[in-house]
Amino acid sequence: MRKLLLQNKVIISAYFFFYLLIWIGLSILIYDANALPIDVAENIAWSKHLQIAFDKHPFLGAFFIKLILPFSPSTMVANLLASSICLLVTLLYTYKVTKLFMSKNESIVIIILSSCGGIYTALNFVDYSQNSIVLPFWVMSCYYFTLAMRNNKFIYWVTLGLVCALGLYAKLEMGLIILCLALYLAFNYKKEYLSKVFISFWIFIVSLIPLIWWLFYTNFALINYALNRYSGLRATDHNIIINFLLAQLNNLSTIGIIAVPILCILILFKIGIFRIQKNIETTFLKRLRQPLVCYGLYPLLFFFALQTYKVHIEYGWLIPIMSLTLPAVFYLLNIKIREFSLRKIVYVVLCFQILVFMVYNLFGYFTPMKDPRTLSNHVALKAEEFWQQNESQPLKNVIGYFSIYITPFISDTATAYRNFEDTRIPTNTVSLGVLDNCNIKANNAYLESLGYTIGKQKCITIDRVGRYSDEKQNFTLYILEKS
Repeated sequence: MRKLLLQNKVIISAYFFFYLLIWIGLSILIYDANALPIDVAENIAWSKHLQIAFDKHPFLGAFFIKLILPFSPSTMVANLLASSICLLVTLLYTYKVTKLFMSKNESIVIIILSSCGGIYTALNFVDYSQNSIVLPFWVMSCYYFTLAMRNNKFIYWVTLGLVCALGLYAKLEMGLIILCLALYLAFNYKKEYLSKVFISFWIFIVSLIPLIWWLFYTNFALINYALNRYSGLRATDHNIIINFLLAQLNNLSTIGIIAVPILCILILFKIGIFRIQKNIETTFLKRLRQPLVCYGLYPLLFFFALQTYKVHIEYGWLIPIMSLTLPAVFYLLNIKIREFSLRKIVYVVLCFQILVFMVYNLFGYFTPMKDPRTLSNHVALKAEEFWQQNESQPLKNVIGYFSIYITPFISDTATAYRNFEDTRIPTNTVSLGVLDNCNIKANNAYLESLGYTIGKQKCITIDRVGRYSDEKQNFTLYILEKS
């Protein structure tokens, strides 16, 4: 028995070594060292001037990448390291949560299968974002909530309050799982919970005081951003029936997040690597009321309802929401995994990992769509040269949507403002402006209408990297002063 456990540990360790080798090692080989996805560039730009929150998200994502950068030879490596740490911690706590409801062996199989899904591969691995940083806190909150409900120990309730607060500092979407946990607690409340829930709640609130203060100080900029994104999602002009049908197609498409694990399960079952049995110990209704189902399916039902109204909601919302969906489905359907070969499961899943890596990167290589990460640091280097030729003072402000592709590479002091209409831009201060075209006449009229005095200007052409066909893009650089 001890020998079998040791063998399983070696197999699991080997699997995750090759998992990281594929998604970190091969990515480093094929990507330009400065080819940053837009979310990563944004977080690095924010990390230059840390504050409680920014115009889109709280600070934790930017803070974490700031910790990683000094130990990374390039920004791309920092991106991959930050993302992989978040995903591995999430997988660890997914295993811990699942083991509270299933056997140890079933939990191991489920996390290995989960790791080849959309949450742990492709875009979500190579693009460190707020979805990455919120994932560990989302799953950790479920783990400590389960322990607190079962054991009612002070340490678990305190940890739960802290984890939930930290999750909100990562991304406000964390509020959805907090709401689900609160509702579950309300319907399963016991008198002995009262004092500890009260303390947990106050730890949660006290931890959020800086964020609450920041919301008031900035006139709820974060909330307004979220509401504006939400209100602008509905873009179809079809009648209500067509909209409803389109929404259901979008809801159905969410299965793509766990499509590869499901395909793995079907193949493994078909070739007899493991058997699935029905568990007759519990009823469906009893399982429906269990916490694991609450964690994995109830947030998803909320997403479906919201998407039914809005027709389409962006993919990123699903990353934390579906983090425990696969274990929840296994549990709800009362599936028991018996007589499996862990070694063969790992072989099959690794084959799928390689396949997903190849398909994802080949699609990115041949697709005609413009990917911001193909800009690399080319805009930044030309912008730095332009500034040094025209100004002797240090660069303090960079304005324009692509400012986040300038500040991470050339300055530790400049602040990036993505919108020329941003009221926080200092007046009577010389700034660098960037627009993604060379329509000089229209650009000048636009900037002058916003009260900018235009100094020097220059049209530049950038060669994009990492594409099958050569692509170029024009930008206009400006020396500006806002009056």
